Amino acid sequence: MALPGRVRDTSWLRAFHAIIPSLPWQFRQHALVSEHGCDTQRLDPLAHLELSIDVQRVARAAVHALAHGLADGR
Repeated sequence: MALPGRVRDTSWLRAFHAIIPSLPWQFRQHALVSEHGCDTQRLDPLAHLELSIDVQRVARAAVHALAHGLADGR
């Protein structure tokens, strides 16, 4: 997702929930791989995002649920 710098939790989650849950269904994935926290951490000098650990927890739970709904938990 291309987002402006200094994006915070609410805006990032709005974009995440608008885009991410539908993508794997379009491609009928057999497994999902995700990484949470690298570029979104507040002090990361490259991404300039300002997300909390709570957002990572919500995103992880959403991807986990997606994996169970789409790919038998893989």
